[in-house]
Amino acid sequence: MKVRYGAGHVWRYIVSGLKELIKEGVFIFREDGVRFRALDPSHVVMIDMYFPKDSFSEYEVNGEVKVPLNIEELARVFRRAGKKDSLVMELAGDKLKITFEGRFQRIFYEPLISLEYAEIGEIKAPFKVDVRLASSIFQESVKDIEPVGEILGLEADNEKLILFNEGETAKAIIELTPESGIISSLVEEPQRSIYSYEYIDAFLPISKVADTVRIQFSNDMPLKLTYELADGAWFTTYVAPRAE
Repeated sequence: MKVRYGAGHVWRYIVSGLKELIKEGVFIFREDGVRFRALDPSHVVMIDMYFPKDSFSEYEVNGEVKVPLNIEELARVFRRAGKKDSLVMELAGDKLKITFEGRFQRIFYEPLISLEYAEIGEIKAPFKVDVRLASSIFQESVKDIEPVGEILGLEADNEKLILFNEGETAKAIIELTPESGIISSLVEEPQRSIYSYEYIDAFLPISKVADTVRIQFSNDMPLKLTYELADGAWFTTYVAPRAE
């Protein structure tokens, strides 16, 4: 197994986000692409990531190859990825060989761990809100409401998407419209739901390497948040709702 990805820093942001909630996991290399799916220990968040074969400049995978890794240790390695580095991953015995190619080569060997793989099914929820917006707008909006409290609330109707946070005495509100960053919006009827801020914030840096962010939710239902990356790749988190 050997794959080459042109923008190694994209994986740096992704693995950095994973380590905030996931201690270990299994990357699955298949002939059609790379998949990673995991639950956080509290089962509040499910992560689903996919990089299609065509997003790689080189892709040599026969059948299915499971690569179980310690995510925290992996994040230490990917921290070394520069913005102009390409990334090469290949199996080397009982280790994953990781090479960053830029001005010079940096090679790391990450040991495979003993981890039983358990298939995690897809979450199918009836989302009544489906909004796409520029990733930079999403990141800025979420950060703007951070100081107030520990929630991220979402409200939507046909005219706008509202992000809000509230504490014991204060409340912050961001209103987004097609004029202020919404690319597309489909709202069947007005909806409102609340989530824990920390689970959205953990992956917010991925906005720096995503083109757009897709937000899907319904009243008191899980939030599906998808960072849409280049060449058909994506990183999705499902976050369970929080009681008001």
